[in-house]
Amino acid sequence: MTEKIPMVAGAIETGWAGRLVRFYARRWPLIIGVALVTFVWAVAKADRGLRFVTDRNDILATHEEYHREFLAYKAEFGAEDDIVLVVSSPDVENNHRMAVTLGRIAREDHKHFRIVYDRLDLTFARSHLLFYLSVEQLKGLDKRLKEARPLLAQVLRTPGLEPLFYRVNEIVQSFVEEQIARALRGGIRGGVQLPEPPEIASSIPILTRLLQDMTSSMEAGYKYQSPWPEMLEADLGDAPMPEVPTDFYIEFDQGRTVLVLVKPHLDVGAYNPTAAAMTAIQDVVKRARAEVPGVDVGISGKPVMENDEMVTGTEDSEYATVLTVLGVIALFGITYQNLGRPFLAMITLTICMGWTLGFATVAIGHLNVLSVTVMPMLVGLGIDFGIQVITRYEEERVEGYAPLDAMALMLGGTGGSVLTAGITTAVSFLAVWLTDMKGIQELAIMASAGIALSVLAMLVVLPTLLLAAEQTTWVSKRPDGMRWSRLHLLAFLEDGMLSHPWGVVFIGLMFTAACIPSASRWRFDGNVLNLQTPETVAMVQKLESASKRSLLFAEVIANDLDEARDLEKRLMEKKLTVLRVESAVPVIPEHQEEKIPLVRSVQETLKGLPPMGKLPAEVDVPSLGRAVTDLRDTFLLIWPRARSADMAELATWLRDFVQTADKFLERVVRLGFPTAQGHLHQYEADLFHDIDTLITLLRGSDQATPMGLADIPEEVRMTMVGPSGRLLLHVFPKDDVWDNRAMKAFLNDVRSVYPKATGAPVQIYESTQLLRTRYQRAAQVAFIVIALVVLLQFRALLPTVLVLTPLLLGLIWMVGLQGMFGIAFNAVNFLAFSLILGIGVANGIYIVRRFQEENCASIFSVSTGRAILLSNLTAMMGFGSLMVSRHQGMYSVGLVMALGIAVCMFASLIFLPALLQILKDQRIRV
Repeated sequence: MTEKIPMVAGAIETGWAGRLVRFYARRWPLIIGVALVTFVWAVAKADRGLRFVTDRNDILATHEEYHREFLAYKAEFGAEDDIVLVVSSPDVENNHRMAVTLGRIAREDHKHFRIVYDRLDLTFARSHLLFYLSVEQLKGLDKRLKEARPLLAQVLRTPGLEPLFYRVNEIVQSFVEEQIARALRGGIRGGVQLPEPPEIASSIPILTRLLQDMTSSMEAGYKYQSPWPEMLEADLGDAPMPEVPTDFYIEFDQGRTVLVLVKPHLDVGAYNPTAAAMTAIQDVVKRARAEVPGVDVGISGKPVMENDEMVTGTEDSEYATVLTVLGVIALFGITYQNLGRPFLAMITLTICMGWTLGFATVAIGHLNVLSVTVMPMLVGLGIDFGIQVITRYEEERVEGYAPLDAMALMLGGTGGSVLTAGITTAVSFLAVWLTDMKGIQELAIMASAGIALSVLAMLVVLPTLLLAAEQTTWVSKRPDGMRWSRLHLLAFLEDGMLSHPWGVVFIGLMFTAACIPSASRWRFDGNVLNLQTPETVAMVQKLESASKRSLLFAEVIANDLDEARDLEKRLMEKKLTVLRVESAVPVIPEHQEEKIPLVRSVQETLKGLPPMGKLPAEVDVPSLGRAVTDLRDTFLLIWPRARSADMAELATWLRDFVQTADKFLERVVRLGFPTAQGHLHQYEADLFHDIDTLITLLRGSDQATPMGLADIPEEVRMTMVGPSGRLLLHVFPKDDVWDNRAMKAFLNDVRSVYPKATGAPVQIYESTQLLRTRYQRAAQVAFIVIALVVLLQFRALLPTVLVLTPLLLGLIWMVGLQGMFGIAFNAVNFLAFSLILGIGVANGIYIVRRFQEENCASIFSVSTGRAILLSNLTAMMGFGSLMVSRHQGMYSVGLVMALGIAVCMFASLIFLPALLQILKDQRIRV
């Protein structure tokens, strides 16, 4: 039976600790009631008002110039908000069907989506097609059309392959007869000279190409392709005749990957602003898959990545919190052999976490992917203070002190250390404020407030609960003193080390020396892709592989078209780093005013052409063969004269036609007239439909008016042209700019042309470099402030140095081990350097303070050793539980923090006691 000990034995009745404890004992209903009421209020406040911020630009917001440029760009162009649907399969036509289906279904949902871009209707450019030709091309086209107008008129009136070749044959025959008559009239003295070739001669290459296609059309598997762009290209100069398809898809890998862009409406007031749009887009994909089976559709884009980060961060944080709580309970059960008092500590911690969420709601109003990790951290760190309180309180109770006396002794001794440790830990978090990154500053505020509230709860609420439990006999009146002897193994090991303190110090210093070389080679990984979830990384890699380009591109803004063309030209001169530049510039033709008279001349030439007549029901193959044969024979007659008259080009044309005609006639004979007739009839239908379409296309609008920015479709104009008329240029890198060095080279080249360049690469590079330098500065400031706090606590230099020694050794060991095992710092886990300062220094505070009380270096002979071991293990659980996260940034924070806490714990529990033992042996007063 447990001995009944009165609440106050009278040993400690004066002093601030005694008075405070008596207040706890008398007013425990009030204190507990206030704690519970404020807890309920805070949780209710958080439930109603706390939301989640997913926009990385809000998280990384700073006062730096580069970020202000980005915000100005985003305000005007509203870019980077697209959900990207990735359509992929080997069947190009099915991919296009799926893209159109996705676009149609998404457009029906006006509640969740505002703009859908599945394909671009290019009919807007058809009326301005002629403006896309150069001035020289327009002159050549105008000349050719005037020459061919009589033939075109005849072909349109009586369309068909047979009439076409007969008409050409008539023209050529007329020319030949005229030249023969002229030669006869001139007599022998005049000679027979072949004059300049007739106008029809320039059409010989076109007739040759038609014969080639007619021959190919009689082969199995032939698919019609328009011959006009290629033929006109040869006649109109170096630049190709523009082809204007009806639709334009964003496609890669020869159409095997097609993208559909969807701009969502975000529910700004919701906890997760992207949740509704994500659910809606998944429904769109599901419905589209039912209509177009066999096509894979992936979902990516900035909103998707942000939603994944939010969902993953929240789920992993909740999972890590539960895992930490279970781990802490297990440790309590193993260490304390009962869960009575530890359960009170967990209740107190729960109250503290509710307060912290309430504070975050009032002070910040939201969580982000970084600050959401505060909860599992707080379980590991906040419970540390409770462990110190319970362990010291139980130690005093085992020694025979009454509850109020034991609590007063705890507050007067360990309570001061808890307060100092809380201040140093809060300072280490608060120092991260100096990063000037909004999301990280929010993490610093929330964590610092959480630590402060934990100290308050563990020094006020937990002692009150413990005293109330003593009065209500809810827990054992006196802890089992035998429980302390169960740690004899640790005490035995410690006794062995303290009997050889110089050896322990020597081994510690040697290990430190071994870590210094690898610590000096610490590495910073600036690749933010390594911070994402594996699913996000896989989708990015898939898109980059299919598109053969980076998904990151810089943004350059031009005030007008002339500046945009100049910037594009200068950027493309950076051939080592710039792959290409995309903008609305190519959509607007150059020198339009100069082209207007030529465009009108072309349209005037085409204006009087008759409409296309009706094609014959079938091709008269024998008659067509005779027409081709007659034309071949005529050209064969002219060919030698052309060679002798030194007309090499005309001679080549004639020779090619004769050879092609021979192949055509041979193919017709081999297939037979009936078979050849079927193939040629289909070719005839395709060809003359193509001619009619081309002439209609070249006619364009009735009035030749220049194209302006207002003529560009809304889908392009909203992302490439701002409301002020400024134009956006996407500058794509040649190399993989996820690599920090490649990104630096690329941005240097882009900024040499346009110093105010912005976009994702600038945001990533600048924020990463800023974080690196600010984290270092934060760590320096935190160390100085922590050192001053410790100095004020101990009011002497030697104990301050002793407290900081295991922390410094732990940092060297941590960075050294990271170097040995290839664990890099990154933009997220670099904050561990600052956080370790506050967590690691607490161990030294507890040990040195207890040494001053007991003048004994053996910390496992008292409660301090067990408390430090347990509190460090819980802190490792709090951070280490983040390693279950799929988000690689959160995982890396958990890994580095767990490693740092572990090495600081070993430095504190092994190296520092040995050092204190040496000082004691040397009779040096601490």
